[in-house]
Amino acid sequence: VLHGHDDEVSCVSVSSELDTIASGSADGSVIVYTLRSGQYIRSIEHPARHAVDLVSLNARGCIVLYSLRDQSLHACSINHHRNQPPLASALAGERLNAIVFNGAGDVLLTAGDGGLVTVRSPLDLSVIQRLGPGPALPGAAEARLSPLRSLGLAHDEQFVLAGTQQGTLLVWGLQPKVVARNIVTQLDKTLGLGF
Repeated sequence: VLHGHDDEVSCVSVSSELDTIASGSADGSVIVYTLRSGQYIRSIEHPARHAVDLVSLNARGCIVLYSLRDQSLHACSINHHRNQPPLASALAGERLNAIVFNGAGDVLLTAGDGGLVTVRSPLDLSVIQRLGPGPALPGAAEARLSPLRSLGLAHDEQFVLAGTQQGTLLVWGLQPKVVARNIVTQLDKTLGLGF
């Protein structure tokens, strides 16, 4: 049993590659522990001390936390120090219900009440792409208006799945080369790498 939060634990994320757990709480903190031994590593506070409602941890040591109160995303390093500002912050612009990294940790996907899956760069939380139901699909008009409640990524990362409030499951087939090209293009714009 792991201890440390002063209020309910609202979310948890794990990286077996890093032997790390990140738990978010209504007390406004994310606590980082080792997975195998349960040893406390550090606490990371939401910049405004708002409740942490969603957290995601990638294999590169990036932790993204989200609060419903201000609908903001904040990216921190697993080595984040107390009173240090986040590496990046962004307004989600909607109530989010799910956040998840892809396996490589170079893409963050979010889903919420707006009915779209947003693909973001974890470096600066900028939007790379938005996924929504296609107009030619049966029931697409209803699904477009329906908030997304859950989000999943297939192990091979060729499919993104989102569950809607209306009881439908949206599935997008991704072509890895297209996703990789979009990421490289976004990184080039952000970092000026000249790809």
